[in-house]
Amino acid sequence: MIDREALEEFDRELGRVVDRLRSMPITRIGAAVEPSRTTALALLELSAALGDPAPGPLPRVEPIALGDQMAVLGHDLRHVALERDDGRPIAEATGVLVRLRRQLG
Repeated sequence: MIDREALEEFDRELGRVVDRLRSMPITRIGAAVEPSRTTALALLELSAALGDPAPGPLPRVEPIALGDQMAVLGHDLRHVALERDDGRPIAEATGVLVRLRRQLG
């Protein structure tokens, strides 16, 4: 079962990370590529573990699109977790997003 507070916390963290990536100055975005890719891969793996048929290889995107990629992966995970009524990946994903947010500064 999915705890509504946990889902709200996931939504907040996803929004924070996406906003930070989308508003990051071009001079700093290069440093965000690898940590963002690591987080994106974690979100993709969590979706796949729930049986989401959509996940495939994670495409490399231009740094300017990191926020959009994170938003899509986060929304996909949220959808499949709600569909399967499994809150475990939401809690894991929130932790991964918090770590990325802290790395981004």
